[in-house]
Amino acid sequence: MTGKAALNLALTNYNRLFIHDILQHISNKTAIRLPGALCFNLSVGNYLGIKQQLETINKLKTELKNIVTHQSGIKKEQRFEFIHQQLHGLITLNAYRKINYVESPSSINFGWANKNIVNKVTKEQILERLHKNYQSEKAMAAYTKQQWRTLIEKEIQDLNSNFS
Repeated sequence: MTGKAALNLALTNYNRLFIHDILQHISNKTAIRLPGALCFNLSVGNYLGIKQQLETINKLKTELKNIVTHQSGIKKEQRFEFIHQQLHGLITLNAYRKINYVESPSSINFGWANKNIVNKVTKEQILERLHKNYQSEKAMAAYTKQQWRTLIEKEIQDLNSNFS
């Protein structure tokens, strides 16, 4: 995707700070990441203005994260409830995530690391989660509701046949 379509998609995604900003068929439990880069050929004046705006936005994002995670004195386990009492429906990762920019890059690489979190779950817990996802009105972004349900049905069948 290029041009104004790419810019509009990126701007729309940057503005998705609350769960009610997300389309009904997309899960609101995850922050959406769009792989890609926006490249601009700007005058010096425009470049300096945009750079200042990005630095201000990123500073405010850092301040918000600092308020919630440190200054509030709220324990980690209580932060979700605290932030959502103040800002109902906030997607904290979208609010905290900085907008990165580089000047005159020679190359651009993408890599998002997944945190290594080990959760021990039983077959019954997984089946319960799958059934809950099946009943949900939302699907993952790349699928229609019916496609998503078909994939979940396959997972349930596989789980039941392999771990009977």
